[in-house]
Amino acid sequence: MLWVFGDSFSIPTDTIEKINSERASCNQPPIFPIKENWIDIVSKKLTDTKVHQNFSLRGCSNEFIYQQLRIQMPNIAPGDYVIVVLTAKSRRWLLKDWPQLANWAKFDFKGVESDNLVDKKALGAVENYARYLYHDEPSFATYDAFVHALCYWASELYSNNIKLLPLPGFDEFPGYNSTLNHICEKEFADVESIKLFYQETSDRRFNHLSGNNHQILADKIVQFYDNNVIVDLANGFETDIYTVNNIKNYLTS
Repeated sequence: MLWVFGDSFSIPTDTIEKINSERASCNQPPIFPIKENWIDIVSKKLTDTKVHQNFSLRGCSNEFIYQQLRIQMPNIAPGDYVIVVLTAKSRRWLLKDWPQLANWAKFDFKGVESDNLVDKKALGAVENYARYLYHDEPSFATYDAFVHALCYWASELYSNNIKLLPLPGFDEFPGYNSTLNHICEKEFADVESIKLFYQETSDRRFNHLSGNNHQILADKIVQFYDNNVIVDLANGFETDIYTVNNIKNYLTS
């Protein structure tokens, strides 16, 4: 069995319909069509089925990811595979029942959906946290502690024939030369193409990756599990897919 924990970089494809429904309610176009994401491919190659256990959540924090892994740890059996995608260190699990609102720095506190679903006083408290309470040191300390916890767990699980693979989403991790966000951003030719892409619509790429890069990432991960090859996140991926000249065609397709 494959177990996956993380943020939007690792959410499963069975959430596509829900995501597209949310996008339609905001007058946004659907995500680009995709049959399999990198997790489906990895799961099929390692276990002969796309069926896997996935506890990833869009917009969550490392605290939430850690908690999900801690809860599920007793259920992971010898011979299983574990992938943990770390998210941005600045995200915080501030609202207990809304772990998906951890990306407070980019959160639209005046959004219609949030105003309808989340208590306005609670949102005001998050705004005050952003304005008065946040500073980098606790976020750095929490991230560093999570990194060390994963290294410890990887060692403990390996002794029980379980291989844990951490993947850095945005920030550094020992032994890695880059991050998943690097792959995401390198799909754009330059800063102008990035601005244009997000200006027209929010990211339409599932897991923030285009089709071929799902396959490339999956192949690298399988090599880690089969042959202990370190996952190179800096090289071998398709780049400059989106340019100022071709973005309009992608966004209207």
